[in-house]
Amino acid sequence: MEPRQESWDVALHGAEQRVVIQLAFEGVTVEQVLERRLSEDAFGPDAKTVTALTAAEGAIILLDSPRLTESLGRRSVELLAKELGADDAEEIFTRIRRLVAHFRTTAEGLPAWVSDFVATGYAHYATQLPEAFGDRGTKPEQLAAMLSFVFTLESLALAMGCNRSQLVIAIELSSSQTADPEKLGLLWAAQWLVQLSTEEDVRDAFGRILAHPMGRSAFPRYLSGFLQSLSFAPAMATLAVEMLGRAFAELPDRVLLPWMPALLSELRPRQADVLPALFKEASRELPRRLADLDDWHPSWSEERTAQPAGTQAAARTEAAAAAGTLLFAHRQPTEAWARALGIEVGEWTEPSASDAAGAAPVASERAVQAAALLQRHPEPAAAWAQLLGV
Repeated sequence: MEPRQESWDVALHGAEQRVVIQLAFEGVTVEQVLERRLSEDAFGPDAKTVTALTAAEGAIILLDSPRLTESLGRRSVELLAKELGADDAEEIFTRIRRLVAHFRTTAEGLPAWVSDFVATGYAHYATQLPEAFGDRGTKPEQLAAMLSFVFTLESLALAMGCNRSQLVIAIELSSSQTADPEKLGLLWAAQWLVQLSTEEDVRDAFGRILAHPMGRSAFPRYLSGFLQSLSFAPAMATLAVEMLGRAFAELPDRVLLPWMPALLSELRPRQADVLPALFKEASRELPRRLADLDDWHPSWSEERTAQPAGTQAAARTEAAAAAGTLLFAHRQPTEAWARALGIEVGEWTEPSASDAAGAAPVASERAVQAAALLQRHPEPAAAWAQLLGV
Protein backbone atom coordinates (compact mmCIF):
# COMPACT_ATOMS: atom_id res chain seq x y z
CA MET A 1 0.00 0.00 0.00
CA GLU A 2 1.44 3.41 -0.98
CA PRO A 3 1.69 5.95 1.83
CA ARG A 4 -0.46 9.01 1.32
CA GLN A 5 2.18 11.39 2.61
CA GLU A 6 5.88 11.38 3.40
CA SER A 7 5.84 13.15 6.75
CA TRP A 8 3.59 13.58 9.75
CA ASP A 9 3.30 16.13 12.51
CA VAL A 10 3.73 14.54 15.93
CA ALA A 11 2.65 16.36 19.08
CA LEU A 12 5.00 15.72 22.02
CA HIS A 13 4.62 17.11 25.50
CA GLY A 14 6.72 17.38 28.65
CA ALA A 15 9.63 15.01 29.18
CA GLU A 16 9.03 13.30 25.82
CA GLN A 17 10.36 16.34 23.99
CA ARG A 18 13.70 16.15 25.76
CA VAL A 19 14.16 12.46 24.86
CA VAL A 20 13.39 13.03 21.19
CA ILE A 21 15.65 16.08 20.96
CA GLN A 22 18.49 14.15 22.60
CA LEU A 23 17.92 11.27 20.18
CA ALA A 24 18.18 13.67 17.24
CA PHE A 25 21.56 14.89 18.47
CA GLU A 26 22.90 11.31 18.83
CA GLY A 27 22.35 10.20 15.25
CA VAL A 28 20.52 10.52 12.01
CA THR A 29 18.43 7.34 12.33
CA VAL A 30 17.10 5.31 15.22
CA GLU A 31 19.06 2.26 14.00
CA GLN A 32 22.29 4.23 14.12
CA VAL A 33 21.63 5.36 17.68
CA LEU A 34 20.71 1.84 18.83
CA GLU A 35 23.85 0.36 17.30
CA ARG A 36 26.04 2.95 19.00
CA ARG A 37 24.38 2.47 22.39
CA LEU A 38 24.62 -1.33 22.25
CA SER A 39 28.28 -1.12 21.27
CA GLU A 40 29.00 1.29 24.12
CA ASP A 41 27.39 -1.08 26.61
CA ALA A 42 29.37 -4.10 25.38
CA PHE A 43 32.74 -2.41 24.86
CA GLY A 44 32.62 0.02 27.78
CA PRO A 45 35.16 -0.07 30.63
CA ASP A 46 32.65 -1.58 33.07
CA ALA A 47 31.24 -4.17 30.63
CA LYS A 48 30.67 -7.71 31.86
CA THR A 49 29.71 -10.92 30.13
CA VAL A 50 26.04 -10.41 30.93
CA THR A 51 26.19 -6.89 29.51
CA ALA A 52 27.60 -8.09 26.19
CA LEU A 53 25.10 -10.97 25.95
CA THR A 54 22.23 -8.56 26.65
CA ALA A 55 23.52 -6.26 23.91
CA ALA A 56 23.73 -9.19 21.48
CA GLU A 57 20.13 -10.12 22.24
CA GLY A 58 19.12 -6.50 21.65
CA ALA A 59 20.87 -6.50 18.28
CA ILE A 60 18.96 -9.64 17.27
CA ILE A 61 15.56 -8.37 18.39
CA LEU A 62 15.76 -4.68 17.50
CA LEU A 63 18.14 -4.44 14.57
CA ASP A 64 18.36 -7.87 12.91
CA SER A 65 22.00 -7.11 12.16
CA PRO A 66 24.19 -10.25 11.88
CA ARG A 67 27.31 -8.12 11.66
CA LEU A 68 26.62 -6.25 14.90
CA THR A 69 25.43 -9.42 16.65
CA GLU A 70 28.67 -11.18 15.69
CA SER A 71 30.76 -8.30 17.04
CA LEU A 72 28.87 -8.17 20.34
CA GLY A 73 28.92 -11.97 20.66
CA ARG A 74 32.69 -12.08 20.18
CA ARG A 75 33.01 -9.46 22.88
CA SER A 76 30.99 -11.63 25.28
CA VAL A 77 33.35 -14.57 24.65
CA GLU A 78 36.35 -12.37 25.53
CA LEU A 79 34.70 -11.13 28.72
CA LEU A 80 33.68 -14.64 29.81
CA ALA A 81 37.26 -15.90 29.59
CA LYS A 82 38.36 -13.09 31.95
CA GLU A 83 35.42 -13.27 34.37
CA LEU A 84 36.14 -14.20 37.97
CA GLY A 85 33.64 -15.72 40.37
CA ALA A 86 30.13 -16.96 39.75
CA ASP A 87 28.04 -13.89 40.58
CA ASP A 88 26.44 -13.77 37.12
CA ALA A 89 26.58 -17.50 36.35
CA GLU A 90 22.82 -18.00 36.56
CA GLU A 91 21.98 -15.11 34.22
CA ILE A 92 24.78 -16.05 31.82
CA PHE A 93 23.45 -19.61 31.61
CA THR A 94 19.86 -18.44 31.12
CA ARG A 95 20.77 -16.06 28.30
CA ILE A 96 23.11 -18.37 26.40
CA ARG A 97 20.64 -21.25 26.63
CA ARG A 98 17.98 -18.97 25.18
CA LEU A 99 20.31 -17.89 22.38
CA VAL A 100 21.24 -21.49 21.56
CA ALA A 101 17.55 -22.43 21.37
CA HIS A 102 16.87 -19.42 19.12
CA PHE A 103 19.69 -20.05 16.64
CA ARG A 104 18.87 -23.75 16.39
CA THR A 105 15.51 -22.78 14.89
CA THR A 106 17.10 -20.65 12.15
CA ALA A 107 18.18 -21.85 8.73
CA GLU A 108 21.78 -20.80 9.33
CA GLY A 109 22.07 -22.70 12.62
CA LEU A 110 24.42 -21.76 15.45
CA PRO A 111 26.84 -18.94 14.61
CA ALA A 112 30.50 -19.50 15.39
CA TRP A 113 30.53 -17.08 18.31
CA VAL A 114 27.78 -19.01 20.15
CA SER A 115 29.68 -22.28 19.79
CA ASP A 116 32.86 -20.57 20.99
CA PHE A 117 30.98 -19.09 23.95
CA VAL A 118 29.71 -22.52 25.02
CA ALA A 119 33.15 -24.12 24.66
CA THR A 120 34.82 -21.27 26.56
CA GLY A 121 32.19 -21.38 29.31
CA TYR A 122 32.49 -25.16 29.67
CA ALA A 123 36.24 -24.99 30.22
CA HIS A 124 35.97 -21.82 32.31
CA TYR A 125 33.39 -23.11 34.78
CA ALA A 126 34.89 -26.62 34.97
CA THR A 127 38.22 -25.07 35.98
CA GLN A 128 36.58 -22.91 38.65
CA LEU A 129 34.50 -25.68 40.26
CA PRO A 130 36.98 -26.67 43.02
CA GLU A 131 37.44 -23.05 44.04
CA ALA A 132 33.68 -22.40 43.95
CA PHE A 133 32.97 -25.42 46.16
CA GLY A 134 35.53 -24.23 48.70
CA ASP A 135 34.70 -20.52 48.58
CA ARG A 136 32.22 -19.52 51.28
CA GLY A 137 31.31 -16.44 49.24
CA THR A 138 29.95 -18.61 46.41
CA LYS A 139 26.32 -19.41 47.11
CA PRO A 140 24.84 -22.84 46.34
CA GLU A 141 22.52 -21.19 43.79
CA GLN A 142 25.51 -19.78 41.91
CA LEU A 143 27.28 -23.13 42.04
CA ALA A 144 24.15 -24.84 40.72
CA ALA A 145 24.12 -22.37 37.81
CA MET A 146 27.75 -23.22 36.97
CA LEU A 147 26.94 -26.92 36.99
CA SER A 148 23.82 -26.30 34.91
CA PHE A 149 25.91 -24.53 32.27
CA VAL A 150 28.44 -27.36 32.19
CA PHE A 151 26.04 -30.31 32.10
CA THR A 152 23.18 -28.82 30.06
CA LEU A 153 25.43 -27.53 27.26
CA GLU A 154 27.96 -30.36 27.53
CA SER A 155 27.07 -32.08 24.26
CA LEU A 156 27.67 -28.89 22.29
CA ALA A 157 30.91 -28.19 24.17
CA LEU A 158 32.24 -31.69 23.51
CA ALA A 159 31.37 -31.31 19.83
CA MET A 160 33.53 -28.17 19.84
CA GLY A 161 36.54 -30.14 21.08
CA CYS A 162 36.28 -29.80 24.88
CA ASN A 163 37.58 -32.67 27.01
CA ARG A 164 35.31 -34.19 29.65
CA SER A 165 38.26 -35.44 31.68
CA GLN A 166 38.81 -31.84 32.74
CA LEU A 167 35.35 -31.81 34.33
CA VAL A 168 35.85 -35.20 35.99
CA ILE A 169 39.14 -34.09 37.55
CA ALA A 170 37.55 -30.84 38.76
CA ILE A 171 34.70 -32.73 40.48
CA GLU A 172 37.16 -35.16 42.06
CA LEU A 173 39.15 -32.22 43.47
CA SER A 174 35.97 -30.54 44.71
CA SER A 175 35.11 -33.42 47.04
CA SER A 176 37.79 -32.30 49.51
CA GLN A 177 37.04 -28.57 49.28
CA THR A 178 33.77 -28.17 51.12
CA ALA A 179 31.78 -29.33 54.13
CA ASP A 180 28.75 -27.15 53.39
CA PRO A 181 25.64 -29.42 53.38
CA GLU A 182 23.92 -27.71 50.42
CA LYS A 183 27.08 -27.79 48.29
CA LEU A 184 27.62 -31.44 49.19
CA GLY A 185 24.12 -32.23 47.95
CA LEU A 186 25.08 -30.63 44.62
CA LEU A 187 28.42 -32.44 44.59
CA TRP A 188 26.81 -35.88 45.04
CA ALA A 189 24.60 -35.26 42.02
CA ALA A 190 27.58 -34.09 39.94
CA GLN A 191 29.61 -37.15 40.96
CA TRP A 192 26.75 -39.40 39.88
CA LEU A 193 26.52 -37.66 36.48
CA VAL A 194 30.22 -38.19 35.71
CA GLN A 195 30.01 -41.79 37.06
CA LEU A 196 32.27 -41.22 40.05
CA SER A 197 29.50 -42.69 42.21
CA THR A 198 26.29 -44.66 41.79
CA GLU A 199 22.73 -43.93 42.81
CA GLU A 200 23.13 -46.38 45.68
CA ASP A 201 26.17 -44.42 46.92
CA VAL A 202 24.09 -41.23 47.00
CA ARG A 203 21.25 -43.03 48.80
CA ASP A 204 23.68 -44.41 51.39
CA ALA A 205 25.16 -40.94 51.97
CA PHE A 206 21.71 -39.52 52.71
CA GLY A 207 20.87 -42.58 54.82
CA ARG A 208 23.94 -42.10 57.03
CA ILE A 209 23.01 -38.47 57.67
CA LEU A 210 19.40 -39.36 58.46
CA ALA A 211 20.46 -42.16 60.83
CA HIS A 212 22.90 -40.00 62.79
CA PRO A 213 21.20 -38.21 65.72
CA MET A 214 23.29 -35.06 65.28
CA GLY A 215 23.21 -35.13 61.49
CA ARG A 216 19.42 -35.19 61.26
CA SER A 217 19.12 -31.48 61.94
CA ALA A 218 21.25 -30.75 58.84
CA PHE A 219 19.43 -33.24 56.59
CA PRO A 220 17.12 -30.56 55.07
CA ARG A 221 20.15 -28.54 53.95
CA TYR A 222 21.69 -31.55 52.19
CA LEU A 223 18.34 -32.21 50.54
CA SER A 224 17.91 -28.56 49.50
CA GLY A 225 21.20 -28.66 47.64
CA PHE A 226 20.28 -31.97 46.06
CA LEU A 227 16.94 -30.58 44.85
CA GLN A 228 18.76 -27.73 43.11
CA SER A 229 20.66 -30.32 41.08
CA LEU A 230 17.44 -31.40 39.35
CA SER A 231 17.87 -28.45 36.98
CA PHE A 232 20.85 -30.23 35.41
CA ALA A 233 20.24 -33.83 36.57
CA PRO A 234 16.50 -34.55 36.11
CA ALA A 235 17.20 -38.28 36.22
CA MET A 236 17.78 -37.92 39.97
CA ALA A 237 14.11 -37.00 40.50
CA THR A 238 13.25 -40.52 41.66
CA LEU A 239 15.86 -40.38 44.41
CA ALA A 240 14.83 -36.82 45.29
CA VAL A 241 11.21 -37.92 45.83
CA GLU A 242 12.43 -40.79 47.98
CA MET A 243 14.55 -38.48 50.14
CA LEU A 244 11.68 -36.02 50.50
CA GLY A 245 9.41 -38.86 51.58
CA ARG A 246 11.91 -40.09 54.13
CA ALA A 247 12.40 -36.55 55.43
CA PHE A 248 8.65 -36.07 56.01
CA ALA A 249 8.34 -39.53 57.55
CA GLU A 250 11.37 -39.60 59.83
CA LEU A 251 12.45 -36.07 60.72
CA PRO A 252 11.09 -34.67 64.00
CA ASP A 253 8.72 -31.72 63.85
CA ARG A 254 11.29 -29.38 65.40
CA VAL A 255 13.49 -29.94 62.32
CA LEU A 256 10.82 -30.40 59.67
CA LEU A 257 8.49 -27.47 60.38
CA PRO A 258 11.09 -24.65 60.29
CA TRP A 259 12.42 -26.08 57.01
CA MET A 260 9.10 -26.04 55.16
CA PRO A 261 8.95 -22.27 54.36
CA ALA A 262 12.56 -22.34 53.16
CA LEU A 263 11.83 -25.37 50.96
CA LEU A 264 8.87 -23.64 49.30
CA SER A 265 10.91 -20.47 48.77
CA GLU A 266 13.71 -22.46 47.11
CA LEU A 267 11.39 -24.42 44.83
CA ARG A 268 9.31 -21.46 43.64
CA PRO A 269 12.01 -19.89 41.37
CA ARG A 270 12.71 -23.36 39.92
CA GLN A 271 9.13 -24.39 39.31
CA ALA A 272 9.76 -24.62 35.56
CA ASP A 273 12.67 -27.08 35.64
CA VAL A 274 12.46 -28.83 39.03
CA LEU A 275 8.81 -29.23 40.01
CA PRO A 276 7.63 -31.07 36.85
CA ALA A 277 10.17 -33.85 37.41
CA LEU A 278 9.26 -34.09 41.11
CA PHE A 279 5.52 -34.23 40.44
CA LYS A 280 5.99 -36.84 37.72
CA GLU A 281 7.95 -39.15 40.00
CA ALA A 282 5.63 -38.55 42.95
CA SER A 283 2.58 -39.45 40.83
CA ARG A 284 4.25 -42.73 39.87
CA GLU A 285 4.89 -43.58 43.49
CA LEU A 286 1.52 -42.68 45.01
CA PRO A 287 -1.44 -45.09 44.75
CA ARG A 288 -3.86 -44.56 41.88
CA ARG A 289 -7.03 -45.12 43.90
CA LEU A 290 -8.12 -44.04 47.35
CA ALA A 291 -9.05 -47.63 48.16
CA ASP A 292 -5.39 -48.66 47.71
CA LEU A 293 -4.15 -46.19 50.32
CA ASP A 294 -4.60 -48.56 53.26
CA ASP A 295 -2.21 -51.13 51.77
CA TRP A 296 0.20 -48.64 50.23
CA HIS A 297 3.79 -48.28 51.37
CA PRO A 298 6.42 -46.26 49.51
CA SER A 299 8.98 -48.24 47.55
CA TRP A 300 11.78 -47.22 49.91
CA SER A 301 9.86 -48.32 53.03
CA GLU A 302 10.99 -51.52 54.73
CA GLU A 303 7.36 -52.30 55.59
CA ARG A 304 6.55 -52.74 51.92
CA THR A 305 8.72 -55.86 51.69
CA ALA A 306 8.68 -56.97 55.32
CA GLN A 307 4.91 -57.02 55.84
CA PRO A 308 2.97 -59.75 53.97
CA ALA A 309 -0.21 -58.82 52.16
CA GLY A 310 -2.28 -61.04 54.47
CA THR A 311 -1.01 -59.18 57.52
CA GLN A 312 -1.93 -55.85 55.94
CA ALA A 313 -5.44 -57.11 55.12
CA ALA A 314 -5.87 -58.44 58.67
CA ALA A 315 -4.76 -55.15 60.15
CA ARG A 316 -7.15 -53.25 57.90
CA THR A 317 -10.02 -55.60 58.80
CA GLU A 318 -9.32 -55.21 62.51
CA ALA A 319 -9.19 -51.43 62.18
CA ALA A 320 -12.41 -51.36 60.17
CA ALA A 321 -14.16 -53.55 62.74
CA ALA A 322 -12.96 -51.31 65.56
CA ALA A 323 -14.22 -48.24 63.74
CA GLY A 324 -17.62 -49.88 63.10
CA THR A 325 -18.01 -50.86 66.74
CA LEU A 326 -17.07 -47.38 67.93
CA LEU A 327 -19.47 -45.66 65.50
CA PHE A 328 -22.38 -47.93 66.48
CA ALA A 329 -21.77 -47.30 70.17
CA HIS A 330 -21.74 -43.52 69.64
CA ARG A 331 -24.15 -42.85 66.78
CA GLN A 332 -25.26 -39.35 67.76
CA PRO A 333 -22.33 -37.38 66.17
CA THR A 334 -22.73 -39.19 62.84
CA GLU A 335 -26.48 -38.61 62.81
CA ALA A 336 -25.97 -34.92 63.63
CA TRP A 337 -23.55 -34.58 60.71
CA ALA A 338 -26.03 -36.31 58.41
CA ARG A 339 -28.82 -33.93 59.42
CA ALA A 340 -26.54 -30.92 58.97
CA LEU A 341 -25.62 -32.09 55.47
CA GLY A 342 -29.21 -32.89 54.52
CA ILE A 343 -28.65 -36.65 54.34
CA GLU A 344 -31.39 -39.02 55.44
CA VAL A 345 -30.32 -41.24 58.34
CA GLY A 346 -31.04 -44.92 57.75
CA GLU A 347 -31.13 -47.89 60.07
CA TRP A 348 -27.91 -48.80 61.88
CA THR A 349 -26.64 -52.37 61.61
CA GLU A 350 -25.05 -53.71 64.75
CA PRO A 351 -21.61 -55.32 64.16
CA SER A 352 -21.51 -59.09 64.50
CA ALA A 353 -20.31 -60.66 67.71
CA SER A 354 -17.11 -61.99 66.12
CA ASP A 355 -16.21 -58.58 64.73
CA ALA A 356 -16.99 -56.89 68.00
CA ALA A 357 -14.92 -59.42 69.97
CA GLY A 358 -11.89 -58.94 67.73
CA ALA A 359 -12.26 -55.20 67.69
CA ALA A 360 -13.16 -54.68 71.33
CA PRO A 361 -9.62 -54.26 72.67
CA VAL A 362 -8.70 -51.85 69.89
CA ALA A 363 -11.95 -49.93 70.14
CA SER A 364 -11.75 -49.73 73.93
CA GLU A 365 -8.18 -48.46 73.86
CA ARG A 366 -8.96 -45.84 71.22
CA ALA A 367 -12.15 -44.80 73.02
CA VAL A 368 -10.19 -44.22 76.24
CA GLN A 369 -7.60 -42.17 74.36
CA ALA A 370 -10.29 -40.13 72.60
CA ALA A 371 -12.17 -39.51 75.85
CA ALA A 372 -8.99 -38.34 77.57
CA LEU A 373 -8.21 -36.01 74.68
CA LEU A 374 -11.70 -34.51 74.71
CA GLN A 375 -11.56 -34.00 78.47
CA ARG A 376 -8.29 -32.06 78.14
CA HIS A 377 -9.61 -29.95 75.23
CA PRO A 378 -13.41 -29.67 75.46
CA GLU A 379 -13.71 -26.33 73.59
CA PRO A 380 -13.70 -27.70 70.00
CA ALA A 381 -16.30 -30.36 70.81
CA ALA A 382 -18.53 -27.80 72.51
CA ALA A 383 -18.26 -25.45 69.52
CA TRP A 384 -19.18 -28.27 67.10
CA ALA A 385 -22.12 -29.28 69.29
CA GLN A 386 -23.43 -25.70 69.28
CA LEU A 387 -22.99 -25.46 65.50
CA LEU A 388 -24.81 -28.75 64.85
CA GLY A 389 -27.55 -28.05 67.37
CA VAL A 390 -26.72 -31.07 69.51
